[in-house]
Amino acid sequence: EDSVAKKEGELREAELEVEVHLVLSVMEKGKPLREHTFMGTGKLEETLAGMRFLVGPGSFFQVHPKQAENLLAYVMDCLELGENDEVLDLFCGVGTFSLPIAQKIKSVFGVEGSAQAVAQAEENAKLNELSNVRFAKGDLHRKGLDRILSHKKFRPTKIVADPARDGMGPKVCQALVDSQVERIVLVSCHPETLARDLKVLLEQGYGIDRWQGFDLFPRTQHVETVVSLTHA
Repeated sequence: EDSVAKKEGELREAELEVEVHLVLSVMEKGKPLREHTFMGTGKLEETLAGMRFLVGPGSFFQVHPKQAENLLAYVMDCLELGENDEVLDLFCGVGTFSLPIAQKIKSVFGVEGSAQAVAQAEENAKLNELSNVRFAKGDLHRKGLDRILSHKKFRPTKIVADPARDGMGPKVCQALVDSQVERIVLVSCHPETLARDLKVLLEQGYGIDRWQGFDLFPRTQHVETVVSLTHA
């Protein structure tokens, strides 16, 4: 009883602030169909690399803050960014990689399949006062990358991709091969689909520069893997 009372006293002294949001989200195949906010704004604010991110219930954000910082730092190190670089961020979500990268280079263009995530990425860019990053909604698995990579006003020098568990798929992989961009950094939460996608890239001119695993899900079999590839 004494230890419980002591702990309660410590919590009261800490003056903890709890932000409560209550949102009903109707999902179909991982995509939100409709939402209703009963309490709060319906968005959580997260901090990563000193930047602010608003995240809604239908959008993805890494749940392990410390390891997410390590993961981001490694991705940026692998990209070997220069001030004149233009980076294409595939499956960009709410801008987790796009925004920190944009601070260091000429421009970033992020592509994401979720309209809600794209809207939040744009909101996050404004929140962090970044004007050199753009976002667009695009179903990369169905439409591929041909239209984006053939755009005359945007020629990426480097590409980062962080797909869901089903990986990039054949259309995206082949488009990356055809682009012959000098450096690609892949982030994957599913080793099986990562191996499948890497096979396409390695058989057609790309080589692995370095790679690293990150444990964002302790005491589970899951691992987040970052692979850096360069064009031969």
